[in-house]
Amino acid sequence: WPGAYEGCVYRAHFSSLAPADLHHAMANLGHPNIHQAHSVDCRQEIDLRLGISFSRLLTGYFRKHFGQQLADKPQPGERPQ
Repeated sequence: WPGAYEGCVYRAHFSSLAPADLHHAMANLGHPNIHQAHSVDCRQEIDLRLGISFSRLLTGYFRKHFGQQLADKPQPGERPQ
């Protein structure tokens, strides 16, 4: 229901957790900006995809260079024999 909460939702703008900054932000509430919300969603998606790619890159590197050493160790959740 687009627009159902329009005018009912407010956002505090602050960049530090200092008490003075938080009090100022709460005293000067504003309306959320849909463009800022979409940009946050995009940044989270990019961060997730880059994190997955970097993890895969590191996993491949370590398997290639330390494969035998890693194979000798029990994996998480696996009982040593």
